Amino acid sequence: MARTGIVTRLQHRRVTPQRVVRLLGAMVGIFMLLAGIALCIGPGTFSVSPVFGGEALAGNSTDTIIFSRRLPRIILAVAVGGALAATGVLFQAM
Repeated sequence: MARTGIVTRLQHRRVTPQRVVRLLGAMVGIFMLLAGIALCIGPGTFSVSPVFGGEALAGNSTDTIIFSRRLPRIILAVAVGGALAATGVLFQAM
């Protein structure tokens, strides 16, 4: 008797280079969207235009908040997430 179900159907999908590129593109796009949102949201909320329009480079308080607080926090979150992912892969490989 043949097994039918979602697990069986997912096991037979082939991994193709096009599928990998689409998945990685979607993941990078989602990451960029969330990083942009994280730059704009906080105790001092900014609109999108000063952050991405170049007005944040004028040396005002927006510049200080974005480049000394929020951007390093995003970079650190990416580094910690990558380290945790690598650790998880190593532990599952044991």
